[in-house]
Amino acid sequence: MTKTTRLIVEYREIARLSRLDPESAANEISLVLKKLIPKLTNTDLQDIESNVRKSKPGVLVHEAGFSLIHAFARLGNEEVVELLLEKQANVDSRDGRRGDTPLTYAAREGHILVVKLLLDKGAKVDAQLDDGSTSLLCATRNGHEGVVKLLLAAGADIEAVDANECTPLIWAACNGEEKIVTLLLGKGAETAARTKEEGYTALMQAAAKGHENIVKLLLEKGADINAKNKLDNTALIQAITHGHKAVVRVLLENKANIDIESKQRRLGFGPRMKAIDFARKNWELRMLLKR
Repeated sequence: MTKTTRLIVEYREIARLSRLDPESAANEISLVLKKLIPKLTNTDLQDIESNVRKSKPGVLVHEAGFSLIHAFARLGNEEVVELLLEKQANVDSRDGRRGDTPLTYAAREGHILVVKLLLDKGAKVDAQLDDGSTSLLCATRNGHEGVVKLLLAAGADIEAVDANECTPLIWAACNGEEKIVTLLLGKGAETAARTKEEGYTALMQAAAKGHENIVKLLLEKGADINAKNKLDNTALIQAITHGHKAVVRVLLENKANIDIESKQRRLGFGPRMKAIDFARKNWELRMLLKR
């Protein structure tokens, strides 16, 4: 049995383990790799990955192919990622599924030490997935404040957008990530950015979800309180529609226009509806709007 064949056999065993419970398999796989990788040449790695691509999907293998550095960036194993980089693994390699890089995988999972390692090794902080998402968007969508902070310090594009033109600020506002919103606003994130399909701003998203403190933060940074989406709905209309009394009160205290007419139509109303029309079934909200 040649050296490469022997290593392939060992890696197929790793692939078998990876199809078991991910949590219990990951540590066992890592122990094998730590012993194995220092023995490999760059050619060995290429041969092994080529052969293991034929394995069934699992923790390390998925339908789009096999990549050790993607796998262990996703698992958060800093030591194995560093060993792979020492063997000339491509720090910016893209997978065949969504175009993920090791950095976007690590950022999405919140593995701050792996993110730092990859950045220190020259990973492109703004490398994009197929939908345009960057590591900052991946970290923001999943609420990883520490990773967001690290990526911003590394110069990540704060206005990066995904396929729907959602910025990190819009995602953070929608998901109620107050600390991340504060970080992004502190770095000058644009409050007027809008999504492509619906025309939502960060303020509209926060209002729709009932995130009162985020609404206040955005207003303090000059967010347009009367901005309209593609249906001419404002943040106030969004808050009323979803029944968020506290947010409605904040918006009214900040002089939100209650007379803007929406294009959205509802049974029993004419072609244009105002804020109070959206509150017809909520007595408390109607009283707030009539003050």
